[in-house]
Amino acid sequence: RGCFPWDERSCNHDLRGWNQRLIALRRQIPALRRGTVHPLFAHAHLNLYAHGRGEGRGAVVLAMNAGDVPATFDVPLTGMQIEPGTLFTYLLRGGQTLVRGGHVEALSLPARTGTLLAAR
Repeated sequence: RGCFPWDERSCNHDLRGWNQRLIALRRQIPALRRGTVHPLFAHAHLNLYAHGRGEGRGAVVLAMNAGDVPATFDVPLTGMQIEPGTLFTYLLRGGQTLVRGGHVEALSLPARTGTLLAAR
């Protein structure tokens, strides 16, 4: 497998733009580069997984649905020092959600997708 074809003339422009967006997010958000990783949720049968990195207002949560069906699930924020009422922003699709009861509640993911949230 070769390197990603960054040359404008021969690359997949949508994929290139997506990669550039992810690189920019990684540069902007310190928790995407360093900090303790907190396993938060896993469901082997449904192929769901979530982990967090960082703490408090600088935290991020990555949630994935590797299954074949859409899923809605709560993500506990154990060990991340997230206060109730903290606002999380969906970085890849837009929108926001509040932390309630120590969880990101009712996180919905279509099959074979993931999402990235950042505390604000």
